Amino acid sequence: DFDAEDDGKIKDAIEMQIRVERRLEDVCKDIPGPSQEAVLQYYEENKEQLKSPEQIRVGHIVKHISWQTDEAAAQNVITKAQDELKNGAVFETLAQKYSDCPENGGDLGYITRGQMVEEFDDVVFNLDVGQTSNVFRTRFGFHIAKVYDRKPAVLPGLEEVRGRIVNALKEQAKSKAIDAFIDQLKSKAKIEKI
Repeated sequence: DFDAEDDGKIKDAIEMQIRVERRLEDVCKDIPGPSQEAVLQYYEENKEQLKSPEQIRVGHIVKHISWQTDEAAAQNVITKAQDELKNGAVFETLAQKYSDCPENGGDLGYITRGQMVEEFDDVVFNLDVGQTSNVFRTRFGFHIAKVYDRKPAVLPGLEEVRGRIVNALKEQAKSKAIDAFIDQLKSKAKIEKI
């Protein structure tokens, strides 16, 4: 239960927060936007971070394993699927027949590194388009993967990312202005050790 004293403390804290926010807005309001040169320099220095990541369209046949499943039985099923693939069976048909994720013939769509577990990425990102993996294991189970398409990492043109760069530079400038303001307040403040 709150009492009047608590209400007063809450009200005071909210009013203080509003005053601080207004003061910081005043500190930051006259910060000019970044120059064209600053935008270009940021673009040149941050090309790796601005790239869209490599993507692959991948499908898989998976047999999950857990404490409830028989690992040997799962491995037998995935090995049977691999044998049928080697004899000319269609990957998508086998995904629908054997996979624990048969939807869309096992097609996971486009993925980037880090969306799946590392063991999966290590296999699929080293396959060529049209290539099918051997059976491999992750902590989720046994897999066979196929790569359908690959989109390389792409650096967008400066104009495509100009807005993002301007916003990043504005935030950096605001942060510097706030730090300078706080340093100025500290230099004027009397701090007594007790």
